[in-house]
Amino acid sequence: MATYYFKINGHDVPQPAEVTYQRYDLDSEESFRSLSGEMQRDRVAVKVKLDCRWNALTTSQMSKLLSEMQDVFFPITYWDPLENNHVTKTFYVGDRSAPVYSMVAGGGIIFKSFSANFIEK
Repeated sequence: MATYYFKINGHDVPQPAEVTYQRYDLDSEESFRSLSGEMQRDRVAVKVKLDCRWNALTTSQMSKLLSEMQDVFFPITYWDPLENNHVTKTFYVGDRSAPVYSMVAGGGIIFKSFSANFIEK
């Protein structure tokens, strides 16, 4: 069994608790269904989307993750099931969500989770 790792910008980050891998097609405007219902398709690209979730993060772990995804585009290294290997591709980040689990007396914060989706450029 291969060792799994997840890197953003070439840097180690806390490993996600869950990664949902999605592969989707991008079609041109030339794609359509004919009057008989047959699909006429002009696929221009196949892209990857990664929906990631991390559990129980400290403020420093959260800051590390967020700082790695500040650029518009950045490389992510992840396990790709099609390639059956780790690959590095360029992504941008979509929605990010981080519910607070606990606010400890004295100002300490623990995040219950952090979710982000990454879409291939």
